[in-house]
Amino acid sequence: MAEQFDKIYHCYDHALNWLEERKELFNPLAYESDHASSDIYLTKALGELGLLCMLYCRSVDGEIDPRIARFLDLISSIWEQADYQERIMRRPEYFQIYTMVYIVLRQCNIIPETNKPLIQRVIDQGYVIATETTPMRMLDRRHMLDCGKFTYSLPAYEDIYHQTLLARSPELAYLTDNDVYAITHTLFYLTDFGRTPSPLLHGEHLAKVQWIIETLLGLYVRRKNWDLVGELLLDCYCLHWYPEVIFDLAWETITQCQLPDGSIPGPRYSQEQLATLDDTASLHYCFEENYHTTIVNALTCFLTYQELKTSANGKPKG
Repeated sequence: MAEQFDKIYHCYDHALNWLEERKELFNPLAYESDHASSDIYLTKALGELGLLCMLYCRSVDGEIDPRIARFLDLISSIWEQADYQERIMRRPEYFQIYTMVYIVLRQCNIIPETNKPLIQRVIDQGYVIATETTPMRMLDRRHMLDCGKFTYSLPAYEDIYHQTLLARSPELAYLTDNDVYAITHTLFYLTDFGRTPSPLLHGEHLAKVQWIIETLLGLYVRRKNWDLVGELLLDCYCLHWYPEVIFDLAWETITQCQLPDGSIPGPRYSQEQLATLDDTASLHYCFEENYHTTIVNALTCFLTYQELKTSANGKPKG
């Protein structure tokens, strides 16, 4: 057991080092003039880095990892730029991505609520909550607004959940990768990333959901899709449930596939493609292909390590 803990923590530690060494690549303002089309992509990446920080800070008491603190310093410095804040008003179609950065900084006690009335005004105008989207994305929207303690008019979690793919217990043979992402994210939002048990997941339905996650985890380990393996392992954490055999196998393969630089290879990453690129192009290629998979697995490693270590020490969760 101690050896497993060490491997999981080492994976987190090594991944976080990789992210820190490339933290400036998360800055959407630094590349806007030369790569305008990548602006929203980098803002999304910044929000995902912020989510890592937010969920980390939720799970620890006292001092935080200095690398997490430096990520938060970067995110805060970007948020403080007037041009960045104005995008909430100027680009309402990207409201959710920009607002997530504000919510991360609020939840981590980095900034005051000064901008909350501005964001609430955009919500009250109606557009950002009226746009059509999938049930999973609607759960995402509601979860984000709840994290920010905003007022809004959206259906209840139960009503939204019943429209999701997961709630309908789909035939797994037909699922695409995008379908599986919809399933993993549905559990993230229903459980507030493992913080709150969902009353919608109980009895036979919970058992069915667990079977789906366990089966998909085995499938995606076999496919070597470490992005979805990481998300499915995060679902195990969200349910505070760890299936025998496949859980240990998944962790063993994740720690073995981690690249020497600390990153976790994404689904489209190719060593052959990398070999054709110069130093600058290879830096951006590795970041674009691997940053999300590395964030997901760093987060999953840390949260799982914290919970399993606490359980092994005989302490109650939370």
